[in-house]
Amino acid sequence: QLNSSLNVSYTENTSDTRGSRSITNNISVGMELKKNFRGGGGIKLFGKGIDWTNELEATVVMAYGQSGGERFQPGSTLSEPIPSRTSLSVDPLVRYTFSKNINGSAFIGYGRTHLETTGQTTTTVRLGVTAVINF
Repeated sequence: QLNSSLNVSYTENTSDTRGSRSITNNISVGMELKKNFRGGGGIKLFGKGIDWTNELEATVVMAYGQSGGERFQPGSTLSEPIPSRTSLSVDPLVRYTFSKNINGSAFIGYGRTHLETTGQTTTTVRLGVTAVINF
């Protein structure tokens, strides 16, 4: 079974201050996909049977956002753009449980943000690995 969720949001705000008017808008889209895989097995070791049940969970979370708008000066019908900000992120995660005593997870995160005012683009890459063994 594949579990999924999708969310979309759009907001628009208008403000009038001392004759100038500004309209700002924000849009965001997010999606999450999650899939679980289950298995199991057993082996004989030194005459004793060892059984295990394992589970693999794979998740991907993606998000996009953009904000910006326009400004009108007093007495003018022409608008001046409000600089925009755009962001994108993709975050896959894999979690593996071999047994109740052995499990681990790994993730890679990617994010990118662009600011129109400065022309600056920031890229972030994250990597993580976790292993847990309980005695």
